[in-house]
Amino acid sequence: MPPRQLLLLVVDAFAAIGLTIAVASSPHAAISEPAAPKPTTATIMLAGWSAGEHGAGGGRVCYASVRSARAEGTAGGRRAVLVVARRVGRAEEWVAIAPDYTLVRDATVEMTVGATRLAFRSEGGDAFARDGRAAVRAFLKGREATAVVRPGPGGRGAARVTFSLIGFGVALEAMSRVCPTG
Repeated sequence: MPPRQLLLLVVDAFAAIGLTIAVASSPHAAISEPAAPKPTTATIMLAGWSAGEHGAGGGRVCYASVRSARAEGTAGGRRAVLVVARRVGRAEEWVAIAPDYTLVRDATVEMTVGATRLAFRSEGGDAFARDGRAAVRAFLKGREATAVVRPGPGGRGAARVTFSLIGFGVALEAMSRVCPTG
């Protein structure tokens, strides 16, 4: 799944459960690709994590997502979304951070979960884990994940966004039941 489609999926999923993500200044608002299909399920799980699915059959994609708990160095404390997604029948997991502002081209994004450091790449204004499996393993062991983005909004300073990982395991289990890997 191309990263843009993944993030459109998350924006649609949050809208379906009544949460709003401000994307007017985001490049996603201007994407001419068709929007991701509406979720067939979206359930709030533990500690703000939600799980859901889109599509049908072999094209079905499942996700677990959460809004940031804290944001520093962003105008007005703008929030971000962390999402883990997979296509049914595939073991590959995509992990993305969708901030409520557009990352500058070639932004450096590093996430820390306990002692584990995870590298992300910026693409299309968002950040994607270089190793989704390693990110999921770290999320299962941690209590929170903090991403540091350099430069921050407007190409200045650094932004720090923190996500709670409490409830991630429950959301991942729900996602795995609907989209098994094998």
